[in-house]
Amino acid sequence: MVLTWRYGDSMFSSIRALVPALLGGLLLAACQSYSPKPLDDAAHDREWHARDVSGGGVREFAAALARRDSRPRRYDPSDGLDLEEAEVVALFFNARLRQARLEAGAALAGARHAGEWENPELNVSAGVILASISQPWMASAGLEFTIPISGRKGVERDLAFAEHEVKWREVLALEWDVIVDVRRLWREQAAHGERILLLEAHIANLGDVSRRAADLARAGELAGTDARVFEIELLQSRIELDDLRAQSREQQCAILGLLGLAPAAPLRLNLSLGASLDRRADGEWPPVSVARAAYSVAEQQLRLEIRKQYPDLRIGPGYEMDEGQSTISLGFGIPLPLINLNRAGIAKARVAREAARAAYEQAREEAAVSAELARLRLERVRAARRQVEEGLAPLVDLQVREARQRAEAGDFDALLMLEALKSLREAKERVLQTRLHEAQAMDALNALKGPTFKPKDNK
Repeated sequence: MVLTWRYGDSMFSSIRALVPALLGGLLLAACQSYSPKPLDDAAHDREWHARDVSGGGVREFAAALARRDSRPRRYDPSDGLDLEEAEVVALFFNARLRQARLEAGAALAGARHAGEWENPELNVSAGVILASISQPWMASAGLEFTIPISGRKGVERDLAFAEHEVKWREVLALEWDVIVDVRRLWREQAAHGERILLLEAHIANLGDVSRRAADLARAGELAGTDARVFEIELLQSRIELDDLRAQSREQQCAILGLLGLAPAAPLRLNLSLGASLDRRADGEWPPVSVARAAYSVAEQQLRLEIRKQYPDLRIGPGYEMDEGQSTISLGFGIPLPLINLNRAGIAKARVAREAARAAYEQAREEAAVSAELARLRLERVRAARRQVEEGLAPLVDLQVREARQRAEAGDFDALLMLEALKSLREAKERVLQTRLHEAQAMDALNALKGPTFKPKDNK
């Protein structure tokens, strides 16, 4: 910075000479401006209710996801959504994912500007000598730069990108959590649908037998109390059916919400209880990758605290006018690392790194234990399903068949028939329950292997 001074000028003319330099420095700063962006609930509601699973944006996203996936994916919502297609919709529209991605983007935006040099500092002062001299005015100006010789700036940048990596890994983990939640709700809704069908069939069987019992009661061949037990069971089953249908509507609303769609979205779900095991050998539970990224942050934080032991160099030119004499100088300064060597920051960062290591090891242990628990549960529910399908169900079918044969032969035993029908329903319910538990156990095992699709480039 070069300033000129003419002997005999007043202090005020000196200040006028400095003003253009100050203004120029402000202009060179190229400060950004703020513009408000108010919330618009009406626009959001229109966009939310207009979301279309057949839209071009969803299809492009599905195609890009398929290219990163290790298993084949197809996306054709024209005939309704199957589970894999619903997962794509959730990844595209889910509100939590949209927020998490934007927050990760904010971390990346900050990381791209991390480690930049500090702004230079301009110092200006003016004064007057009270003694009676010919040139009583004094003025000085200096420009100071901080030269990061300690290497802190590079480490700050590494730390910022490591923190962004954690955010990005958290987004991947949240994406997988959403998929796991979609699968859970999907299985439960499929089981709801099949349970409704079972109950409707049970009500139909009860209706047939109840009419037969009423006819026998009117003919005096069956006591009214025996005929009434069918009416009671029929009414209880209808009440249960209405409640199941209401639960199914609630579940449908929950699924649509998880997919990021409005509750009234006209969407058909092709529900199924079928599940298959992921046979990959190289999968990883997302919380493990998050913990690994968090450990990298702890490493970079310790590096930064170590670097803070060493000072940065402050250097810059200066100009001074005193009693009409002008002086140009070049000064520098550096703190001496003799007393405070950032011991507190380093000690804290070392312990934090060990805590991050423990968190990573804990995540790995939890993944291994959870995988073994899921495997044992799958073995248990598969064994239970075989017992029900191969042992209990045939016996119940035989009991119902023989009770019907006795009734057709004129030996109508109301309590035997009612118990046989209830046992038939309970056996079918148990088969359905074991199928649901088997699908859930396979989903739990698959969840511990993480996404089948490769992560998108986080840069």
